[in-house]
Amino acid sequence: MSDLFHGKPGRSFAVLSATSLVLLLAAACQEDVRNHSPAAPAAATARIQGTIVSDNENPSLPPGLPIAGARITTDSGRSAVSSASGTFALDSVPAGTVRLTLESSGIRADLSVAAPPRGVVTVNVALSRRGAKLISHDDASEIEGLVLSVDAAGSMLTVLDNRLGSVTVKTNSSTVIRKGQVSVTPAVIKIGMRIHVKAARQADGAFLATEIVIQDEQQAEVEISGTIASLDNTSKSFVVQTPGGKVSVTTDGNTVFLKKGQGATFPDLSLGSRVEVKGLRQTDGSIAATRVQIENEADEQQEAEARGSIQSVDAASSSFILMTATGTVSVQTNGATAFRAEHDAAVTFADLKARQTVEAEGKRQPDGSILAKKVKIED
Repeated sequence: MSDLFHGKPGRSFAVLSATSLVLLLAAACQEDVRNHSPAAPAAATARIQGTIVSDNENPSLPPGLPIAGARITTDSGRSAVSSASGTFALDSVPAGTVRLTLESSGIRADLSVAAPPRGVVTVNVALSRRGAKLISHDDASEIEGLVLSVDAAGSMLTVLDNRLGSVTVKTNSSTVIRKGQVSVTPAVIKIGMRIHVKAARQADGAFLATEIVIQDEQQAEVEISGTIASLDNTSKSFVVQTPGGKVSVTTDGNTVFLKKGQGATFPDLSLGSRVEVKGLRQTDGSIAATRVQIENEADEQQEAEARGSIQSVDAASSSFILMTATGTVSVQTNGATAFRAEHDAAVTFADLKARQTVEAEGKRQPDGSILAKKVKIED
């Protein structure tokens, strides 16, 4: 110790320098370890995408209609709203079993899907008041339903399948087409025919048919209800405004008309009357009515409500278009309409914006629109 402090300064300098060097090297090594330590791996995520369509719950509406404005939320808090075509996408979803909550027009349903790390999961969901169920466009599939459209050569068809909804089916020279046990050409396929298809899904999402069997061509019996939008006394036909759109109805001498349980005739129909029609679906989409039930007169406007996403707002007419689970509905407002937001806070028509989810209550008008007495903004 005395040498260190008193006797030999040169030696003390050497000892201190060596000690300092060791400490500096140790600190540098620790810093190097910190700088080069592997970072914690990022949590693996996935993308979930798909389409929301209507289920085959309402016999007056075909299954597979896209549902716009549906909110899809994961258990991790990711959310999206379906587009006008019913499509949605959720990015950066934590991988694993993911619980999805779907909400649309008062319907709330849950389902679970498996999301692999860094994977893309496509889910197609049929939504109804009974809940949600997964449907699938399988790579290899069987399709059965009505032909909605067909090109002149029969090489491309649109088929309404009860499971998959509206799908595109293509044919080529290898496609076998039969009617009974007889082979026929694609040109034989017509709108309104019911067919059974064996096909493989292609990269563009369409199905390439290996075999098409044309089934019994007996016309499908359907039932619709709505308000009369137009009448043609000459041809004894009329147009019904349904929640899913307008449908043309033809009548003849065999059509039975009923009004308040009593027999009626075509002249008893009037614009705005609510009717229930039963008949046979024709190849052009119209209905040949076998029975027409007149449910109320035009001035007996019924209570109506609709919930969905605002598609557009027309400030000039104080109206807006609402995309619901069954299609678009025009909502009219006036000075008597009450506007409310969350917690029943009072708002005005000016607070309505596109893509908002709202619920409208009011009276159904002859043209199928709703004259709202109350509009509630839900988000």
